[in-house]
Amino acid sequence: MGIREMVLEQAKNEGIDIAKEEFVKNLLLAKRFTVAEISNFANVTEKFVIKVRRTLK
Repeated sequence: MGIREMVLEQAKNEGIDIAKEEFVKNLLLAKRFTVAEISNFANVTEKFVIKVRRTLK
């Protein structure tokens, strides 16, 4: 894998991470779901959901 491919892959992964964080934020702001449910919906850990929740306060 060349440098270009590595940079593109990293950018893709960062975009996915940003999208997951935004999705989790939206679910948290809805105040209808538990941490476990959000974790399941977004396919992330509960620790990640709690971390995102802290940024909202």
